[in-house]
Amino acid sequence: MTGEVFAQLFVNGLASGMVYVLIASGLILVLGVARIFNFAHGEFYMLGAYATFAFYQALHLNFFLSVAIAVIVVAAFAGVCYRFAFHYMRGNLLLCAAASMGLSMMLERGALLGFGTQERGMPSPFTGTLTVYNVVVPVEKMTVILLCVAVMCGLYYLLMSTKLGKAMRAVKLDTEVAALQGVNTTKVYALAMATGCALAGLAGGIIAPLYSITPGMGHTVLLKSFMVLIVGGLESMVGGVVGGLVIGMTLSFGYYLVGGLSEILLFGVIGVILVFKPGGLFGEVVEDV
Repeated sequence: MTGEVFAQLFVNGLASGMVYVLIASGLILVLGVARIFNFAHGEFYMLGAYATFAFYQALHLNFFLSVAIAVIVVAAFAGVCYRFAFHYMRGNLLLCAAASMGLSMMLERGALLGFGTQERGMPSPFTGTLTVYNVVVPVEKMTVILLCVAVMCGLYYLLMSTKLGKAMRAVKLDTEVAALQGVNTTKVYALAMATGCALAGLAGGIIAPLYSITPGMGHTVLLKSFMVLIVGGLESMVGGVVGGLVIGMTLSFGYYLVGGLSEILLFGVIGVILVFKPGGLFGEVVEDV
């Protein structure tokens, strides 16, 4: 493997890994704060991709504006889902999981009815390549990386430096104590659900120009998100970042080294990690969440 090939594989792995980081971070936020294991998270990712496609292709809006509107649509829809469904069953993990499975099937069926089974695609707004020390990097991959890094920095600022972020962290640590301190827990739960699903929708909008859009695209990404949580730790944001990068890099280099066996290689890597760190790299072994 030459240095140029290594650098290209690294960039590809970083781009896909950062997308997994966005999706998994949203899943961790919903699980950690609202205590909802959201099996419809992949469908919110799919919804973000389709919404971006609709605004960009049908209405001919600017790509960044299309993604921004798509994220708002996904966040609003997630908030409505929480208010009229999950709010009444929050606290019962199994019941919420069952409800999210039902929501997943409804969203996928809705996408099939609205857009059909045909794969959709949209032209990339970022064309051309960058050449750095003989390494050719597509502009669209660099754009994905920079956007994801910027969003994760914004998420870090939200959680660590804003009143809402502090309220979310307080609710995650102890709901009853947070409520006694005047935190509106119901509002925090809804905002956590909306923010987490918005991150998935944002990821879908970002990758819409790179890959085909289908009603079933959420299933694969949800499985990868679960792998990220397993590798990094169930409720660790830092673990989500590291886990996403591990998954992205393993798949990128795996496809080059072993081709179709890269999925087996990925499960092997996860197995080795779990042998030494059963709770994930930055998590702990838990029996109940």
